[in-house]
This record gives sequence, structure tokens and C-alpha cells, in this order.
Amino acid sequence: MTYQNTTNNLQPTSIEDGTTSITFDTQLLEASGLTLVNNYSSAEFSEEEFTLSFDITEDSDLVFDEQEFDIDLEQLELIPTSPIQSDIFLSFEGEVENNLGQTAFFNPNLDAPDSGHIEISLNSPGNIAPYYATGRQSSPLVEDATRSATLDSNQNLTNFSDYLTDNNINTAEIGFSFGQRSDRDFTETWNAGEDLLGQDWLASPDSTIEERIYQADPDAVQTSLVLWDTPIINFDYSPLYAVFDYGETTVTEDDTEVFFTEAISAQKVDGLDPLADGLADAFLEDLSDREIQLVGEDRALEDLVPNIDPDTGFVVLDIPLPISIRIIDDADLNEESDSVFDGQNFFTATGEIEHEGDIVFETTAGDITVSDLTIGFDASRQTQDISGFFVQSSVDGIAPDDTILFDLGNPNNIETGENELNLDYADVLITPEFSEVLLSTGLATDDLAGSDVGDLSIDAIADSFAEIPMDYV
Repeated sequence: MTYQNTTNNLQPTSIEDGTTSITFDTQLLEASGLTLVNNYSSAEFSEEEFTLSFDITEDSDLVFDEQEFDIDLEQLELIPTSPIQSDIFLSFEGEVENNLGQTAFFNPNLDAPDSGHIEISLNSPGNIAPYYATGRQSSPLVEDATRSATLDSNQNLTNFSDYLTDNNINTAEIGFSFGQRSDRDFTETWNAGEDLLGQDWLASPDSTIEERIYQADPDAVQTSLVLWDTPIINFDYSPLYAVFDYGETTVTEDDTEVFFTEAISAQKVDGLDPLADGLADAFLEDLSDREIQLVGEDRALEDLVPNIDPDTGFVVLDIPLPISIRIIDDADLNEESDSVFDGQNFFTATGEIEHEGDIVFETTAGDITVSDLTIGFDASRQTQDISGFFVQSSVDGIAPDDTILFDLGNPNNIETGENELNLDYADVLITPEFSEVLLSTGLATDDLAGSDVGDLSIDAIADSFAEIPMDYV
């Protein structure tokens, strides 16, 4: 089997010079109520695009690291399916600190049938593998959670998006949940069955990969798209398949988990109020008699802190839940699923890239000036579509210094050479913070958070590069 978890372990110790270019799509800007003022002698301007370049100053101190996580699923021996690529999906984030995520738990009595096996894969920590899996809202230890994850982005579900906009529904009100039904015991959630090697899980001390299959009585569990805390779309039952790659070292930071379902159907929940009923119809209109697949990826895993349920004595683990609902085209179903799951690049960085120069936007309420951009990084802003890099600045007296204006999407390409850092074509997305500034000052009438207004590229020179020992990557 060919499983890869590769790390680029060259990183710039300091950015000292270079250029950052932002290409604004004029139509996307105008759709967001913003227009660039064309008073830049060095700008490249056309009817479709407006490109501005900013010099990187010597005050920059960015330290950058890129890690690429790829799992080759072609030779999986136990799990009968794999993730199917799609460009139509809803992406959700479930962070534990926001009372979201998933809960894994097990009986600590090693002789109990629901204890879970001991991990044996190469570089695994050798822990007890959780026997049960459920959503945060169905955890045996949590009483006030209402869902497992909250909508983070919408890719190409146009009817769903239009309905949210037309009815002033914030994406934070849309969620995903999974777990045992409310009238069932928490031990009836997805579980490892007989937990037999070769039947319910597969691993070897010679491979970093482990496969697990979690199953349940279909009548005892449910996965749903929810509005507030109300399910509006239910999805058919599927086993939950999980693949773990424990990486090149024994530390969890280079571990990756991929989890997914089979392709399954969706149905509207009966008895909804008019608002929820219309949103469910909009989703089904985008679905258009196709099936969906639930796919999640978690990388650079963190060590988990166990809790003990005082009522049962079970060990309970709270885990983040990044997951997407992918709409699967018939053409994809008629072909073999992609044999390789291409894990997205995982970025970490400290410090900032500083620039000189202004951007002037024209709005119906007046001009606004954005000065001396700073590019920084915050891992907590990372999602399936957002890299964690952001652009911040002051905004002409109407917003505090260092307001985060734009999130940067995952770039098409990143290269770290002997003395350079090149980042190409990252989407420039209006942040919730900037959108709130525009709304509160009357410069915009719609919530522009998440609006894609162009692309950003960085061509930077570093004063030196250091080889990073793998133990620290």
C-alpha cells in the first residue's frame, strides 16, 4: 500500500523583501457594493480586473511552514468505498470551544465488549480506540449543545444561498448533527460492533494506516441538516468509515484522519414551519434527485484530554468536527471513487508581512481608504476553504487599527525555494469583521461576509532558510 504524509521542511526564517499583488475582480467587487478608485499609476487595470502591487517592507518577520497531508486510499483492504470529489458542497466547522464537535467514548474496562481495541499501527500512540462515536448534542456528558457543527461556507448551492439571503438567515443558524435519536440510549449510537481485527478494523505495526468501520441500528441513529436546533433534512443511514494516518513520527501533529459515508439520499422533515420548509425545499432543489456524501478531514491532530462520565464511568473524548455535505453527480457515482484523497496543505506561520501603500474603495456612502496592509496568520481561522492567512489594516478612521479585512482562501500553489516564498492565487474573502464595519457605517446594506472579491499572490524573498528537524514539524 502506498500511503503518503509528506512534509516540506524548509521554511523561511524571515521575510525581508518582495511584492504582494492583489487582483480584484471588478464585477465581484461591484456585486458587493465596492468599486476601486483608479488613481494608481502602477496598477494594471481592465474591465474585468484591477491588479495592485504592494512592496513588502523590512519590518516583516513572517516565519512560515507548510505541511502537505495526502492519504492514498487505493489499496484499502477493509473499507469498501472512499471520498468522492465534488465542487458542490456545504462545509461545516465544529470546534469544541464553541460547544460543537463530536464525542467519542468507551468503557475503560478492557474486558468489556465496548472497551475498544488497542491501537497497533506504526507511530500510533497505542491508546484505546474509542468504541462509540456521536455528535456533541448527543454526548453523555453535555446537556446544552444543540448541534455537531455550524455552516462555514457554501460552494455552488445557489438556491440554498439565495434563500438564506432573501430571508436574512445567517449561516451561523445552519448546522449539522449526527448521533443516536433522542429516544435512544447513548450506547445505541455508531459503534465498533464486535471490534474484531479484519472485520471491524484493520491495522498493522508495519503501516501507519488504520481503518475503522462504525455501524449502528439504522432506526436508532440520525444525521441531519438543521436550522437553529431543528432538523430540516434527514439523510439515510450509512456506516461511518474512518481512516487514520499516524504520520512519520509518534507526535500527533503529523497525524491525519479522514472519515466519510457511502453515497446516501436526503429527505425533508415533515411538519416544518414555513421558513424552515422553504429552506429545506431550496436544499432539495440544489440536490435535484442526486445523492450526498458526508466527508470530513482533520489534520495536525491534537492530544485529547479524557473526561470521565460519573454515571457510567466511561471515558469521554471531545473532538473537533470539520465535515462537508457533498452533492454527488451521477457521473461520479458511475465511476470508481477517487482512489487518492488529496489532503489540503496545512499551513502554520508566526509573525507578519508588512506593506506600504493604500487601497481606495468607492461606495454609495463615500470613499474608504485602506492603508499599509499586513498579512498575518491565525490557525483558528482555518477551514476547509480558508488557509488561516488574513489581511488586516486600519480603514480610514471608521475601524480600529489591525481590523481583519480579508481572509485568504487556500492558494492554488505554494513554493518555498532556497531563498523565496511564492504563494499564488489565494481567494480574497471579505471577513465578518469587515462586513460588520461596512454595515454599521452604512457603507453596505448587505452582509458581505465570505464574499470572494479577487485573488492575492505573494512573491517574497527570505534572508535565510533553516532545515527543520522532523521531530519539530
